[in-house]
Amino acid sequence: NIQEGEVVVDLGSGAGIDVFLAAYQAGARGRAIGIDMTPGMVERAGRAAEKSGITNVEFHKAL
Repeated sequence: NIQEGEVVVDLGSGAGIDVFLAAYQAGARGRAIGIDMTPGMVERAGRAAEKSGITNVEFHKAL
């Protein structure tokens, strides 16, 4: 269970669906971070975050 204010990291986040769900559960005081090795997925997730206005998420490329 994700609690209000927690920071969550999702390794292999893909397009970010689970990151967005975690961000919702963590609330405004929390944060969700997605990490993926595919640049296209990181870009796609970032665009989805911008389009939806979700501000407590971030996405990074890493191996």
